[in-house]
Amino acid sequence: MDLEFALKLVDQAAALGVFSECGFTGGEPLVYYDDVIALTTRMAGYGLPFSMISACNWATDDAATAAKLQPLIDRGMSVFTASYDPSHERFVPRANVERAIDYVLSQGVRGVLCGSFYDDTTNLHEMFPAYSNNPEVSLVTRVVLPKVGRSEKRDIQPSYYANTDTSPGGTCYKRFYHDVTVFWDGEVYPCCSVYNRTTPGISYGNAYDEPLATIWDRIAGSLFLKQIKQGGFDGLYLFVEDRDPALAKRLPDRTTAIGPCHLCHLLMGDDTLARDVHALFAQEERDRVRALLKAVRTEQGDAVADKLIHEVLTT
Repeated sequence: MDLEFALKLVDQAAALGVFSECGFTGGEPLVYYDDVIALTTRMAGYGLPFSMISACNWATDDAATAAKLQPLIDRGMSVFTASYDPSHERFVPRANVERAIDYVLSQGVRGVLCGSFYDDTTNLHEMFPAYSNNPEVSLVTRVVLPKVGRSEKRDIQPSYYANTDTSPGGTCYKRFYHDVTVFWDGEVYPCCSVYNRTTPGISYGNAYDEPLATIWDRIAGSLFLKQIKQGGFDGLYLFVEDRDPALAKRLPDRTTAIGPCHLCHLLMGDDTLARDVHALFAQEERDRVRALLKAVRTEQGDAVADKLIHEVLTT
């Protein structure tokens, strides 16, 4: 991402006043260390803390670890996540990860260890027993989802997820808030799912083309997102079946999905299907607004209703 563009995003995010934290993900964000320092300096000026994720290839000794992490801590890093699993272990020694986690803990920063595995037989608690009972460290073991990245070359079976919560009728992982993710090309998504780049139906705009505030309003006001986050996919299917039975027959088979993220990808990864589902929800939004205005006119009169419309359109 261009540094000037990234700095403008920080400015816009701070001006919105709705975000509790910024975050860096990748790839490996610390490859662009000078840019990260510039960005976190700007964040600190706004009082915005930030999280960082890294594979810790740079944590080769105590001095190198402190030199990399302390400037980030000084600028407000609130959470540090180390990625570690067999794919990372091929390139980064486990000692690097432990060195980085130990350092942030010593400085009062919360640590997270996150790993993705091709089955559910491996657990980070077993790989890092020293952190297993430490309340300041979160150990997040995940099973790789199918049909994304290198997993496309793997024959991943549903049985691999036997011990994970994969209910396809469940809700989006962030129930009441949004992880607004902006990629290098400006495309904006309301989550950080591994599927979002192959799921055009959950792109809510491009920050090169529109202000972040405009895209935020679109995300925050989306009835579709409210449904999958708060009501779940079971409710979404019932909603579509009730209003458009023909469209409901085109929805993907929920039993083939491994969890909500995968089902969202199956649903919103099809351009035509995504367009039609969004159109149905847009119509529902219009119907609800009309019903609300009708109720206001009935209860409060035309003058109050007209004032309400004017305020909404001019705010």
